[in-house]
Amino acid sequence: MLKSWLDTISVSAANTSLIIVGTHLDKVKKTKEPGFQERMRDLVKELVMLPKYSRINVKDIKEVSCAPDNREGMCTVMA
Repeated sequence: MLKSWLDTISVSAANTSLIIVGTHLDKVKKTKEPGFQERMRDLVKELVMLPKYSRINVKDIKEVSCAPDNREGMCTVMA
């Protein structure tokens, strides 16, 4: 899903800046192996570094929880 989204941005909104937000951090089981979140972040970093995405300026990658009772990782982004 992320690849198709990045493909679309690369073609139709090149030279744009974006922040990739991974939602549903609350769905990652606490029993997941150590380092899971970091490995997922590294995979996304590798993906956006591919030459075909060189026209996209990824400013940050952020993981957040969407659970109403747990807003882990939520922050206000100031322009």
